Amino acid sequence: MQQNNTQGTPNRTNLIIVVVVVIAAALLLPRIFGSTSTPSTTTNNPTIPQQQNPVNSDTTNIQLGAPVSAVGIDRNGCATETTRTFSGNESIYVIAPNSNVPQGTTVFARLYRDNTPIEDTPQITADKDYIQNCINFVFQPTGADFAPGTYEAQFFVNGNAASSVTFNVQ
Repeated sequence: MQQNNTQGTPNRTNLIIVVVVVIAAALLLPRIFGSTSTPSTTTNNPTIPQQQNPVNSDTTNIQLGAPVSAVGIDRNGCATETTRTFSGNESIYVIAPNSNVPQGTTVFARLYRDNTPIEDTPQITADKDYIQNCINFVFQPTGADFAPGTYEAQFFVNGNAASSVTFNVQ
């Protein structure tokens, strides 16, 4: 009669359990403790601007021209007809002409009515150095006309308040 000798050989089930635990620990521990050593996947989702957090607080080489408001822009993005009075159903363009911005600079405009913020434009980022260019944004009446009042459009550069233009809607 033969007897199986199990004292010198490990049980196959125990070995499989140990391997599974080691693999699970190797995969889960970095995620639990926030390690960034695991490879990340890249998606094509659009980035959402973080307008309240400056991307680059260095404004040394940035120069915005004195902002103007206008009823339109030309093909270079510069004002075609500046004005400080709009009707409620008109699109309002705000332009900073003759502006110099280095690559990586972020800019957006915030619209205020009677000193209350009502809308931010999408943030844009300079893909290269721009010299003597017009930076423009448009505010459009969507769903309803702009309410009568005093408006201000303020430019923000790298999250920091910059120059502004004031106008009226009648």
